[in-house]
Amino acid sequence: NAEYMGEPHQTFMDDPLRVLRAIRFTARFGYAPAPGLVDAMSSPEVRHALESKVSRERIGIELSGMLSGPAPLDALVFLRRCNLLSVVCVVPGAALIDSDAAPALPSAHQ
Repeated sequence: NAEYMGEPHQTFMDDPLRVLRAIRFTARFGYAPAPGLVDAMSSPEVRHALESKVSRERIGIELSGMLSGPAPLDALVFLRRCNLLSVVCVVPGAALIDSDAAPALPSAHQ
């Protein structure tokens, strides 16, 4: 069980990048999240702070660390569990494709 210093919600509000670091280290070392950690990470206030206070570059560096670590799937699952996957993996508006014009994705059963 990973132990984190301080009250998680306030710690993440003070420095929202800590959310991504906590996810990266939790996945890397196979820790179970400390009590209250997932609730704090999932709060709308923390999500907003991460979106508004942390640069895309810093988010990208943390995501790269997650994906190059020993358990990238665990990190992605944890991001999704905390409702942060869409904060980390943003598709810019100009890059959106009209769904009618988008090519069909291959079926996993082919």
